[in-house]
Amino acid sequence: MVKTIKQLADELGVSKQTIRYHIKSLPVKFTGKDSKNRITITSTGAKIIKEKVVKKTVHFTGNKPQQKNFLPVNKEEQESSLLKRLDLLEQTYHEQLASKDKEIARLHNTLDQTQKMLDQSQQLQLIAEKKVEELKKISDRPAKKEKDHQKPWWSKFF
Repeated sequence: MVKTIKQLADELGVSKQTIRYHIKSLPVKFTGKDSKNRITITSTGAKIIKEKVVKKTVHFTGNKPQQKNFLPVNKEEQESSLLKRLDLLEQTYHEQLASKDKEIARLHNTLDQTQKMLDQSQQLQLIAEKKVEELKKISDRPAKKEKDHQKPWWSKFF
């Protein structure tokens, strides 16, 4: 279930600013915006924030601070909870790694295409320069013939 910052803050009994602080450390995929342009948090993101907030929340009863007991009490439950968190982190890292691999592959493809286009451009430029040289040679030849034609007609006999 998607929750807003205010809903999650009210549920955990903390300020909206505390929730905003913890959102900064969440991966982007756990947050979003609703139709009213309010920041929303997925249920997985809410669980992560809840775990962080519960660890830091301290209630004062009399003069003795006591931490809320939302965390598992026995070792098996603690290990299970930690393993779940590790699995979630591992899954997140694998997803990020896969998306980065796709991005790298896309960039390599773009680089290859750019290199091909550069090679083609250079080949076309070389062909164009050769044609210009050929045209210069051809244009130089008729100029010599025209000089021969400019001689008087009787010079052909002598």
